[in-house]
Amino acid sequence: MRWSLRTVRLVAAKELLEVRRDRRTLFVALVLPVLLYPLMMVAVGPLVGQQRARMQQEVQRIALTGAGAQAVRDTVLVPDGEQPAPALEVVRADDPGAALRRGDVDLWVEAGAEVAAALRGDGTAELVVHRDTSDDGSRIAYAKWEHALTAASDRLLAARLAERGLPTSFVAPLRMAEVRDTASAEQRAGYSFGRLLALILVLMTLSSSFYPAVDVVAGEKERGPLETLLVAPCRRAGLVLGQ
Repeated sequence: MRWSLRTVRLVAAKELLEVRRDRRTLFVALVLPVLLYPLMMVAVGPLVGQQRARMQQEVQRIALTGAGAQAVRDTVLVPDGEQPAPALEVVRADDPGAALRRGDVDLWVEAGAEVAAALRGDGTAELVVHRDTSDDGSRIAYAKWEHALTAASDRLLAARLAERGLPTSFVAPLRMAEVRDTASAEQRAGYSFGRLLALILVLMTLSSSFYPAVDVVAGEKERGPLETLLVAPCRRAGLVLGQ
């Protein structure tokens, strides 16, 4: 066992020495990740932001079905007889479930007959929303629909309070007037870059061990020391463990 461990140490020392002498491996394992990963993190963020901004400007298609579909459309998407918002377009779908799976529509909203009665009275209209969380268009359509639904709910609540002569503060006895951040701009930047640095270090740690492992196999063929190692008076297990 002592002779075998000595062989492992000798082979490992030889491999480390060859890696240190190979400037290409050192550049790929150490220098390139330090330069490449920060550039990738900095460049990907604006590209993702531009893509999301472009999709926000596009018109997403939604399908409204059920006996209360028209009431929901008039209340949420066409409030007070105004023109519908260009962000969402109501389309007709004979099979909305299949259309959502195919991507023909981005959102499917079901409104039963009780929805119209609830909107006319004092009840709560419950809707069933179908979306595809694996599709960016469906995610954005859901966010737009949620925003439009919240605005419509606020309008209905204000109208109901006005009918009873109650102020809007009646339903909001407590609220936060202002949230103040005690951290300085430098502290916020340090917090963000600290989290980013941790991710970069993890990626560098994973990738830096990958290239020497590739060099052990490919470098043996290029430099040709494998034949010499195989004829050395030592066991194959020691060679494998040392490499």
